[in-house]
Amino acid sequence: MNRPLVLALRFMAIMAVLLVVTAVFAPSSPKSSPYLSALGDLTSGSALAAPKPQPCNNMTCGPGGINCRDFGTNVNCTVKANGTCRSSTC
Repeated sequence: MNRPLVLALRFMAIMAVLLVVTAVFAPSSPKSSPYLSALGDLTSGSALAAPKPQPCNNMTCGPGGINCRDFGTNVNCTVKANGTCRSSTC
């Protein structure tokens, strides 16, 4: 046999031995482990970040509830499409 073929066969034999050794000494499946939690089969959903809070403009509704005034602390004032004012804490 020529030298490259011998080297290729030797390489394949070494890889086969490594594959067998890895399969023999690989950790067993977690289903047969005595260290499982009783709740191990329950999975949780994806953790999602909370929505970004609206910035607090520190304004409150003015007289008559039709506009916002620069008067509040930790209060967010918004004017709705119908022209009414709405204050909420932030």
